[in-house]
Amino acid sequence: MLKFALVFIALSLLALLLMSLWHRPTRLRPPEQRTIQPCPGTPNCVSSLDEDATHRIEPLPVLDDDPRASWQRLQQVIGEQGGDIVFDDGRYLHAVFETRWLRFRDDLEAVRGVDRIDIRSASRAGRSDFEVNRNRVERLRRRYLAE
Repeated sequence: MLKFALVFIALSLLALLLMSLWHRPTRLRPPEQRTIQPCPGTPNCVSSLDEDATHRIEPLPVLDDDPRASWQRLQQVIGEQGGDIVFDDGRYLHAVFETRWLRFRDDLEAVRGVDRIDIRSASRAGRSDFEVNRNRVERLRRRYLAE
């Protein structure tokens, strides 16, 4: 029984290691598709446009009725939180976050509206993320609203 447990643990660690080494490159969608996509059925995604409570997260408000300043504030906070902005056209933003230990990559997307910024954060690999994306967006929200 002990052998079985050790083999299971070793295989599990190997699978995690292989998943962390396998990085899908960041692929930007064409301009007409640069919108926030619905979350998949897995619990490793949150979105302000999703109606399902499992995935739902509140959008960011526009601060002081100034969408451009709010967008700049969001860019700043993403950088402070360790995100790498790979695309930003002033209306749509795509950033990548990488976890410390296993270097999993998560994608964060934001779309600027008149009175709100819709946001989506999702893991690229795996099924569950242990609420990493939800916690990331909530930390980002607290920092965004802090000043």
